[in-house]
Amino acid sequence: MIIIVEGISRVGKTTLCKKLHITKNIPIYKHNIHIIDYSNMQDNTEVEKMMCMIDVYRTIPSNIIFDRFHFSNAVYGILLRNYNKQNALNNITKIEQYLKTAGRTILIKVSPTNIQESSKQYGKDLEPFEILMQELYNNSILEKYECDYNTEDKLISKLKI
Repeated sequence: MIIIVEGISRVGKTTLCKKLHITKNIPIYKHNIHIIDYSNMQDNTEVEKMMCMIDVYRTIPSNIIFDRFHFSNAVYGILLRNYNKQNALNNITKIEQYLKTAGRTILIKVSPTNIQESSKQYGKDLEPFEILMQELYNNSILEKYECDYNTEDKLISKLKI
């Protein structure tokens, strides 16, 4: 099973991943540009790279947690790096359709408990990022769950993993 944890900066994604790792004994993959760079979601080669990551997972008889994946790249790319929004959205669709062929995939969106505090910690207004992240989440075809920092433990106990 693939578990993808998404959300804007400073909301508790990595905290949730660590809790899942400890309670469910699932390894975490956190994007590292030195291993594979998927930093241009508007480009079809980036979709191919993400699909390769999914294929690598298929060869491992284990569950895996992705601490950020396709949504984060698209949201921050569109709002900070001038990605073409339609290209990025089309690529999100391709990736999600491919994930559906990889077996059970769970998408967890961690929402901010206080967007003003998250924005202050990040140094930039995160409200436009949260709006786009929520839009992607709402349109996702994956099995999906939403929580915030205060409800992560409740979600973990509810998940059938």
